[in-house]
Amino acid sequence: MILADDEFKTIMDSVKVIHSDIIWRRREGRGYALSFRADIEAVFAYSLFVGGYFIPRGPSLSFSLVKDRQQRIYGLDIGSDHRDPSGSFAGKLHKHRWSEHRGDEKATYTPSDITAPASDPMKVWLQFCAEANIEHKGRMFLPPSYHKEMP
Repeated sequence: MILADDEFKTIMDSVKVIHSDIIWRRREGRGYALSFRADIEAVFAYSLFVGGYFIPRGPSLSFSLVKDRQQRIYGLDIGSDHRDPSGSFAGKLHKHRWSEHRGDEKATYTPSDITAPASDPMKVWLQFCAEANIEHKGRMFLPPSYHKEMP
């Protein structure tokens, strides 16, 4: 089901809560890639989760807000440039915002609120959560190679 622009705005304007701890795990068959998935407390008629993807050797880092297990409606990409449907490059730091007319295919803007580099996933997570109205009540553990955790 296509998400209408007003529904997307309601999701983004609403406080979204994650109660669980976030633990990065190695992705089988993906070399040095790490990922996580954190469910958002159900306040909508559909499910939402945040997924993270990190390649330390790049480094590249992505956080995505996903609706109904398959539809990315909001995302942040750092360190990985790609082409938009128009053929132009998105840049190594960009965000995707849902549109009922184009989905999440087009990188819509370069964010000024993300100042941390891809090599600092903890700080980027805090900045991402601030703009996306996500309240994380658990802990985020650093990726396995860091051996620390964030309170």
